[in-house]
Amino acid sequence: MDTVKQLQKQRSLLVQQMLGITCTRKGTINKQYVRARKDGKPTERLLGPYWVLTAKKKGKTVSLRLTTEQAVAHAREEIVNQKRLSDLFAQFEELTQRVGTLLWEKSASEEALKKGLKSKSKKTKKLHE
Repeated sequence: MDTVKQLQKQRSLLVQQMLGITCTRKGTINKQYVRARKDGKPTERLLGPYWVLTAKKKGKTVSLRLTTEQAVAHAREEIVNQKRLSDLFAQFEELTQRVGTLLWEKSASEEALKKGLKSKSKKTKKLHE
């Protein structure tokens, strides 16, 4: 079983990794093709691909055309960083909850020792599991 100090060290390492991420972006990158037009009418010929970054903002879908390969590469890197940051934060949150549980159990057991109490309730045992 992990100790509070071990968990806090793991949390600190996660924070250092999070601080190493400089920029993030939510969304996806898609290829977009547009039908060519001749005399105002669509033809069979497709133009593209055009790269488009799509994301949700305030409940609405927002699209941004990425006009250079450098912009596409940068957007891809930011999306990967966003996923990594989300994963790191989920781990941080889980470790923080474990630290809280250990501290709570420690204070509850110290209090019981001070009072000389031992819980015989099955419900109390389930809470600690």
